[in-house]
Amino acid sequence: MFDNSSIMVLLNDGNENPVQLLEVDKPTQMAICSSFAEAAVPLLSGKQIVTFNGSYKPNEDEVLSICNFHLPEIISDAIRNPLGLQTFSYDKDAEPDIRAVFVGERTEADNTEIFTVAFQRFRKEQYLSTKKFSLFFEENTFKRETRWGIGKASKIKRLAKNCGLEITVENEKIVIPADKKKLKETLGFLDEEVYKGVFTEDTYITNSKRKMQ
Repeated sequence: MFDNSSIMVLLNDGNENPVQLLEVDKPTQMAICSSFAEAAVPLLSGKQIVTFNGSYKPNEDEVLSICNFHLPEIISDAIRNPLGLQTFSYDKDAEPDIRAVFVGERTEADNTEIFTVAFQRFRKEQYLSTKKFSLFFEENTFKRETRWGIGKASKIKRLAKNCGLEITVENEKIVIPADKKKLKETLGFLDEEVYKGVFTEDTYITNSKRKMQ
């Protein structure tokens, strides 16, 4: 699944070209597609299908389904002809405006197109990766980086200080502390689980969060 898929990005609303091609080298393309396939297979195999209603949280042996869902044309067109897309360009002076990274494949059965698409929501505040990989821009191509990495470390250090945390930065990279308590605080901050009380100005760590509607 997704063996020969191009890597594409879906940009946030307001962009003139909302779907663009992410130029990556071959090892990176293979790694990303393999990651999507490994995540997709368990979701599509041996699951009880439950109709999505917006309020039900599926169990591990269930998967939600939206009947008669029509894939947006900009997505299906991109999968049909990814090389016809505008290439996503790196701008060092602007934050990435990426909504999601996705891969997809197209097959035909009984003169009907069948699209299989996998999306990964892109959260620009999630800079640190410990399990998968980061992409670094080099020679007009995004390449895989498997080491611990973090972007805009100096900015993150300032934000951490505002929350009452001290984070060490060397060569524009965050130094991961060896102390377990400090490590938990650092990782909690990077996952938006550390905040400063409005009234007490004490620093707190929470193990759950819910976005306000």
